[in-house]
Amino acid sequence: MENEILCQLTLEWTEADRRRSQTVSPVPSKLVTIGRDPGCDVVLHDPTRSVSGIHAGLYWDPKTLSFHIRNLTRDRLPPKQPNPVWVNGRKIIQEELALETNSQIQLGRVVLSVKSIEVARRNQGDPLSRGTLDTLRVRCSRLENPHYLPPEYQGQNCPYCGHLVLSATLVIPPPEVGKAPQSPA
Repeated sequence: MENEILCQLTLEWTEADRRRSQTVSPVPSKLVTIGRDPGCDVVLHDPTRSVSGIHAGLYWDPKTLSFHIRNLTRDRLPPKQPNPVWVNGRKIIQEELALETNSQIQLGRVVLSVKSIEVARRNQGDPLSRGTLDTLRVRCSRLENPHYLPPEYQGQNCPYCGHLVLSATLVIPPPEVGKAPQSPA
């Protein structure tokens, strides 16, 4: 596929006073799992057992060009309780949240940092930001982590969250954190 999008996310954390990092490249329709269980894609060695066996999952959303995190303990049945995922100080139980470079993810007592998110087209190797895949997008009215959609969604409801896509929100998505915006040619 000539226009296939390749993406990867790099996580960093500390274990037993040693810096660790791991880069993951998700497969479509499959979660990247994070937890203590040796079968997880990202295995956290947590002697305090504050991290669940299979605690969180990451996935790539090709429509919004972003990674999202999901709490995989959210459906526990009583007497067990969900083990929260914290992202930048926000407690995540049921909802899913988009991640950005420098996002802080806390699972139990372990804090992971999103060091980089890289996106490129296969066979071109050109890095992409959310604003370069399709230059003109409309944004849904969701306040946190809005979805960016093709212009034909203007005036409709967002297919992902149901928020209205207002006509006054025709935008070019913001550049990646830490990168200067490029001037028009």
